[in-house]
Amino acid sequence: MGGPLVTPAGDTSGVSWGVPRAKATIEDVARAAGVSRQTVTNTLSHPDRVRPGTRERVRAEIQRLGYRPSAAARSMRSQVSGALGIELRTLGPGYHNALMAPLLAELSRAAGVHGAHMVTFGEATEESSLASYEHMWLTRRVDAFVLTDTEPGDPRPGWLSEHGVPFVTFGRVW
Repeated sequence: MGGPLVTPAGDTSGVSWGVPRAKATIEDVARAAGVSRQTVTNTLSHPDRVRPGTRERVRAEIQRLGYRPSAAARSMRSQVSGALGIELRTLGPGYHNALMAPLLAELSRAAGVHGAHMVTFGEATEESSLASYEHMWLTRRVDAFVLTDTEPGDPRPGWLSEHGVPFVTFGRVW
């Protein structure tokens, strides 16, 4: 098995070899700082609502415990995933070209600057399936799509527009 889990400060006390310690929760931070969950939330989201001494105590416990807010919980509350979907048509000899790798790299970089990320998906065939787009949208896995490889008669732009789904295209919309 692997080595011990090391905290940001390098402290390995209380860590079992090969068994990572559970992630710190907002409750752990609140208990350690002697405040409520709401005070921890306010420290992270609305620091102006928290007295400076309390704010610094909570931040110190966040750092000591290595607490990171749950993106999944935040997404459930806000109904925003922070993700952009892009379909990768991985089958077929013409797909991998000199444009796609730099496009994906730049999209990923730009998304990160805005606190978002790219989610790739694909089909078992060379054809796009609206079912994949519908599933990604309805399950809130993505907030918008980047379309590539559009062609005459492509149903994706029309379906996305009809359903109010934000999207951009790389290339023409036929």
